[in-house]
Amino acid sequence: RKRRKPIPMESPPTVGKPEKQPRKLRRSAFVCWARELSGGSLPYECEPVSPRSCAFREHFCLRCRSEGFAIPSSRIRVATGDGVPMRRWNQRTAGVWNCLPGQGDTLPWPPHRVCNQTSGCTGPKLVILRHETSDSLPGLARVSGTAPISFRVGRTLAPAGSHAAAGLIPAA
Repeated sequence: RKRRKPIPMESPPTVGKPEKQPRKLRRSAFVCWARELSGGSLPYECEPVSPRSCAFREHFCLRCRSEGFAIPSSRIRVATGDGVPMRRWNQRTAGVWNCLPGQGDTLPWPPHRVCNQTSGCTGPKLVILRHETSDSLPGLARVSGTAPISFRVGRTLAPAGSHAAAGLIPAA
């Protein structure tokens, strides 16, 4: 006898075809890091940010990149380095803040961001705390004065205008 070729069964029709995935991954929109760093005290709404790369400045909206923004001085400290090993400054993480002590951070500080720390910066390294604290933190000194401090965005955050880092003096 001759063998018959099996007749292929047709698959049942699908209801609506699945969408084709785009070749390039779509970038998600994120909150501008200036909104996070300022503690939500910006006098305007930032546009959502879609970073094109991992570069620091890519995490800020165009307005904050071009105009800068202010952070309350009560959340800013000057890094003195006293008794604290300053090997790592900012961790490469998915967010603005360095993690809590005991979660891989070598610095004994609450959530923070170090700025004015790249080779092209002048003046002391600064630490922005996520929340105000009256606690004494090792290796950090309070900034004198109560006015918010203006920052500009570049490879890092650096004090701008009259708040040039050289003029930020630790409180006695």
